[in-house]
Amino acid sequence: MYALADQVICLSEYTRQLLITEYHIPPLKIARICNGLDDEAVILTEADQVELKKQLGFAGTDKIILYAGRLEDNKGVDVLIRAFNRVVAGYPACRLVIVGDGEQATRYMQEVKGCWGKVVFTGRLEKGDLYRFYQAADLGVIPSMHEQCSFVIMEMMMFALPVIATAVRGLDEMITDGVNGWKIPVIEKENVVEIPEESLKEKVTGFLSGDLIADKNKIRAVYQDNYTITRMKES
Repeated sequence: MYALADQVICLSEYTRQLLITEYHIPPLKIARICNGLDDEAVILTEADQVELKKQLGFAGTDKIILYAGRLEDNKGVDVLIRAFNRVVAGYPACRLVIVGDGEQATRYMQEVKGCWGKVVFTGRLEKGDLYRFYQAADLGVIPSMHEQCSFVIMEMMMFALPVIATAVRGLDEMITDGVNGWKIPVIEKENVVEIPEESLKEKVTGFLSGDLIADKNKIRAVYQDNYTITRMKES
């Protein structure tokens, strides 16, 4: 099929290089076109964000850490929960919100033992409710073991939400340290990706302590320059 195709479209530079080196497709035959999203974000003022947190059942002073996605083994949610168990000991006013469903949901709920009351599982949400959590959250975390071009990260950037993500293929290209978030180095062994729990804890703690500071305008700029539906259509 690759040989017959006139043009091959891929979502990331990693995939483009893979097609060239492993499948020997001529570079001129490959186009890298990132996914794109309509800009539907409403950016809240600090006062409005506090009010929204209260409407969602949190305290206005809570720091909300948000994960959105499938609850599967390759998404790293178990590492996130273990890291959060350690983070919350020093920052009791933070909350972890896990949006999504999947085959590992029950197991992840059991792993929360020790910090019940600090973690919220919402299940799968309609877009409007999900977008409210993007508005209310202070930090997004995507600890996946592999991705191509994450819609969740695009949505988070659209809402000016800083993201901590694993430096795996695909995600590594979407995050620039100190601009729209921070990357966690991973350890790759054959077909297994290990996510260092300590590194994730340190990044989250750094954000909560104020050592890691994100500029919402810069986060929005990354989305606007690279991941709008208009940019995708042009490409």
